[in-house]
Amino acid sequence: ISLILIVLIGALAVGCSSISINHDWDKDAPFPDYKTFSWLKVDKETVPGNARKAKANNALFDQRVRRSVNAQLEKKGLALDEADPDLLVVFHTGVEQKINVTDWGYAYSYDYWGWGGRQIDVYQYDEGTLIVDLIDARAKELVWRGSGTRTVDPKWSPEKTDQVVDDAIKKIFTKYPPPR
Repeated sequence: ISLILIVLIGALAVGCSSISINHDWDKDAPFPDYKTFSWLKVDKETVPGNARKAKANNALFDQRVRRSVNAQLEKKGLALDEADPDLLVVFHTGVEQKINVTDWGYAYSYDYWGWGGRQIDVYQYDEGTLIVDLIDARAKELVWRGSGTRTVDPKWSPEKTDQVVDDAIKKIFTKYPPPR
C-alpha cells in the first residue's frame, strides 16, 4: 500500500498538478454522535522476495498517512480510542499509468518550399489515488468516503512526500463532517 500511495501522492504533487477530490457519505449516519476513532486492523500480505508486494507494503508511507489522518480527525474534534471507537478508519491506494496525447494538428513550414507535418506530443505519467473510509464501528457499515487523485512521482524526497500526503489528507477531510 505504501509504495503505491507514495507514487500516488507523488503524482499528486508533481509540478502544479492539482488534486481531484471526491466525497460521499451516508446521509442518515449520526455524524454528530461520532466522538472517537481507531484504525481498522488490516492484515498485510508479505511474500519474501516479492518486490511488488514489498513496495505495496511500505510502512513509512503507512505511517505518513496515519499520522496525517489522525491529525485531521483530531482537528475535527474526534479522539483516538483503540478500545471502544465510534469510527474505524482504513485507507486504500492505487497507481495507474496514464498517457496524455495532444495532437496539435498540421504545421506548415515558414519558408515557401517546406511542409511541417503533424505535431503530436505524448506524455506518460502515473496517477495515484488515495481513498480514506470511515466505518461505523457498531453497525460495521461505511458511512463516509473521501478520495484524492493526482499525478505522482516515486522520486520525491521524504519531505516532499510528507508535504503531499498532508496536503492530500487535508483536502480529503474538507467535507468531514458532511453538511447537514
